[in-house]
Amino acid sequence: MTKEINWYQNPTKKTLIIFGLLWLISNTLLVLVLTDLFTESPLKANNIMMILLMIGSTSPVSGLYIRYYKKNKV
Repeated sequence: MTKEINWYQNPTKKTLIIFGLLWLISNTLLVLVLTDLFTESPLKANNIMMILLMIGSTSPVSGLYIRYYKKNKV
């Protein structure tokens, strides 16, 4: 039996960089599309869906970083 390497359970530095950049770009584009960033605050009550989407995308990326640091701690 061969053990499959799961990129989410055993992330590498390359995986962290790729998903960190994807997370940053997607959340930036989300804020730019759903609000007029330069004239209004994105933290208004009518932007609750945007905030929920950002929290929903932050949770798995945070889990990925936590798993990497737990696996590679000195």
